[in-house]
Amino acid sequence: MKKNIAFVYDSQSVYGIEDCLSYSDFCYDDEAEYFKKSLESLGGYDVTLFCGIKNFFDAYNSGKKFDMIFNKCEGFGTRNREGLFPALLEFYNIPFVGTDAYGLSLSLNKFHTKLIAEYYEIPIPKFELISRLEDIEKTASLKYPLIVKPNSEGSSMGVVIVEDSEKLKRVVNEISDKYGYPLICEEYIYGHEVSVPIIGTGNKARALSPIEFKQNDGNFFPIYSTEAKYYSGCQTLFFDGSEQAKKVMTDSALKIYRALGCRDFGRADYRVRGNEAFLLEINPLPTLSEHGSFELWANSNNSSFAEILEEIIKSAEERYGIK
Repeated sequence: MKKNIAFVYDSQSVYGIEDCLSYSDFCYDDEAEYFKKSLESLGGYDVTLFCGIKNFFDAYNSGKKFDMIFNKCEGFGTRNREGLFPALLEFYNIPFVGTDAYGLSLSLNKFHTKLIAEYYEIPIPKFELISRLEDIEKTASLKYPLIVKPNSEGSSMGVVIVEDSEKLKRVVNEISDKYGYPLICEEYIYGHEVSVPIIGTGNKARALSPIEFKQNDGNFFPIYSTEAKYYSGCQTLFFDGSEQAKKVMTDSALKIYRALGCRDFGRADYRVRGNEAFLLEINPLPTLSEHGSFELWANSNNSSFAEILEEIIKSAEERYGIK
């Protein structure tokens, strides 16, 4: 008998968002459709897509049952946005794939993630938290250029490079007006934009080979921007830098992933400069889109994207004791 999987995601349309560049941290219809097509190609799954939490619960409350929920809901408008749907699933004791509400809310907070990374001695860029305009004074010890970004957003939303103190004040005002405080201000690392995909939970989690993102002309991204991620495109390829940097990334990716209690699948993002690899953030809701990092790894390791999805689901089933 086939397993019934509900793939639940949200998009700008659920929240009436028209400014797609400013608010883009969502799953998209093509990603959901590709998930369904890929997983069903294995023959043992029926996948139902739900765009919006309400649509899922309307079906669930009408008696529709599923063997597993695959959560790809990002939420909107609150620092707990990524944890809202998992919290409801936990409350109703509905099994789901992915990190729990606490882990998602914690990882979304870049400041708290950085504090945990520091505790585990994971290299990160030097930073300061900006909770009000006057906090700019705290950045005096940081070396320009700097990166300024919202503390609890994703997909490079609101990320700006700042070259001097005069621009810093203007940028802090602009970003806080759009996304609110707090903001993160950190030293800019020029180099490779690299991600480490992760599959599994706890001691069974494993880091896949680091994946690099470059501009279409082969050059580094000054910023791996929202526009590059979703609109203008990029090259996705295996990172061919130093073995030392690769080891730092794969070791530290698993360390922060486990420390935050991430489950089933995720991704750690880095800037790499020579042998140095600096953790930028951990993402327990990474994209599963076509030609993404998980598929690239699968196609190069005698596997398939569908098999990767099945491994992720089996990780969740094992946590719940589902056979």
